[in-house]
Amino acid sequence: MDWLNYCRICDALCGLNGDLSGESSDLISAGYSCTEAQKEELDRILIPRKKYGQECSWDEALNGISEQLKKHHPSIGLYLSSEIGRSSADLFQSLAFGVSYGTKHIFSDQGLHYGPLLNIVEHMVGYPTPLLSDLSRTHYAVLLGEDPEQLHWGAHQLGQSYGERLQHSRKVRKTKVVTAHSRPYSWSSGVDLHLNLRPGTEPFFLLGLLKVSIDKDWVDSQYIRDYTRGYREVVELLKPWTLERCAAICGLTPSELSGVALKFSRAAMALIHPGPGFFLNKNGSLGGWAWMALHMISANALRPGGIYENEGGVDLHPFLISLPSKEAPRIDEVPLQLMQASVGQLRSTLERKELKALLIAGDLPLSMESQALKDQLKALDLLVVASHRSSWLTEIADWTLPMAHPWEKSDRVLHRSSSLPVKALPYTKQYRALPKDAKRWSDILQELHRCWKPSGFSSSEWGAHFRWIARGLASRSAVSWIEQGLDLLKENIDKKPGLWYEGESDRSLWRPKDERLDFAPKLLKELLDKLSVPQYRSDFPLYLQVAYPVPRAREEHPQVVIHPTHQKAAQEMINISTPHGSVCAEVILSTEVRKDTVITNAHPIFSELLCGAYERFSGNPILWGEQCRID
Repeated sequence: MDWLNYCRICDALCGLNGDLSGESSDLISAGYSCTEAQKEELDRILIPRKKYGQECSWDEALNGISEQLKKHHPSIGLYLSSEIGRSSADLFQSLAFGVSYGTKHIFSDQGLHYGPLLNIVEHMVGYPTPLLSDLSRTHYAVLLGEDPEQLHWGAHQLGQSYGERLQHSRKVRKTKVVTAHSRPYSWSSGVDLHLNLRPGTEPFFLLGLLKVSIDKDWVDSQYIRDYTRGYREVVELLKPWTLERCAAICGLTPSELSGVALKFSRAAMALIHPGPGFFLNKNGSLGGWAWMALHMISANALRPGGIYENEGGVDLHPFLISLPSKEAPRIDEVPLQLMQASVGQLRSTLERKELKALLIAGDLPLSMESQALKDQLKALDLLVVASHRSSWLTEIADWTLPMAHPWEKSDRVLHRSSSLPVKALPYTKQYRALPKDAKRWSDILQELHRCWKPSGFSSSEWGAHFRWIARGLASRSAVSWIEQGLDLLKENIDKKPGLWYEGESDRSLWRPKDERLDFAPKLLKELLDKLSVPQYRSDFPLYLQVAYPVPRAREEHPQVVIHPTHQKAAQEMINISTPHGSVCAEVILSTEVRKDTVITNAHPIFSELLCGAYERFSGNPILWGEQCRID
């Protein structure tokens, strides 16, 4: 392969040439690229700073931070942005650092993407592995969430060529594509059916499909008998959830749901793809369960053309089965998933005053930038922010550390290789020189660890043995021990930038715990008992959809998209209110958006409309489905 790099600015992981143009032969992105890769970094942080912008040396910063961390141990926490989550070395170093200090407060953006899905897959398959949509082979695809061509196909569906592949399948295989969202996708001409779904009701949409399929016996009885357990229990549990009830909650007709369910069940290979935003509602975990159950009743779970598990360039299965969430530490009764808590729980943790010190790597999601959170962060005894650009966080930080930009560090795509459409282990080299005083996040943590040298004898929910292992890893560079480990696992591993392609993934890989998929895990009854059903309110008759958090997407002016029936003029300034706050925004009119829906752009002020609550089973922040009104 001749291209130089893999972009890590977002989750698409595009293969790029030396001039940052898309590489057409890349098996992940097939030549796709965007303008983000070529943007210059503004307001660059080039030297460590103390509070109020006083510049200082790295030695002064590291020693000062270490002394303060010693005082506040173990009431410290870490927040890892999506940028850190896309780097294997930075993520692994962060987890080793956090566990070695005995803190369970390791927050990340995982919950914004697929935290609930990993949680449900663990309960139904036996371990928390990402399951991919086989979009290039399927005959019937139902797409939920935000427009994947405008954003990306998901943090666990790397690549940006799926839309092109779907269109090719529509011509060659007559594949049918259905979208369900509050407004049509930008490529609606390539869609066979669009359903205008009320935001926040995605779980009920899937519940309705599941219920009518069971009632009409549109199921694969042989697959259910031979490869699953618990089906009869599910039939009983779903009796209250009629097709008509689910359709009414979604703002659709029963015939719309039953029509999709029938065609889904009759297709030779079918899938439902949960795109960005799908889990940002009050019932995200139930939506994940219904998603999995629909593939199971139709024999599309762990099958070609449906959803499948990719081993990746390095099979992480032994690691995944060794970290059951039922044995993990908990924050407010929510277990950590893959050693991380959802960023949705950060605000409530600060409200309970469980943290005195917080280390932040990167930017917080726009939806978190409420005044309440800013006040809580200012009240901390220690706030350390590592970033490559100035922001509101660096303005209030006690210490600001210059962090490497993704282009300024090499990385092996290890932990996300199972989210690729092929079996591969991409390696990307440093594209541009690291500024003199900037460091990559993994190196910052390694140096902090050396300065602090925490005791391994203090009590921790992680356990003594786990902490000792983490302490050893935290003292070494994750970049080096990842490459050393790969040298032991892989022969002749390629050190040149490129894909390191090993072949097509096995789309029929089958290794559930006890060889069967579980329809009715213990969690299911609790999910249904504590289901949050939207209730119409005359004082707040509309439904809010806050923009999905995208890297670098920050609009200058707050805007909302509404239907013309509200009798507002384009560019008029109006107030949008929820039970939690009010925001003034500019109007954009669209006849395509649902009449009962208000869609915001990517502006941080809309966080004032949210209550800061999270989905009770995963910690996922709730951004879709809040009831609102136009004042």
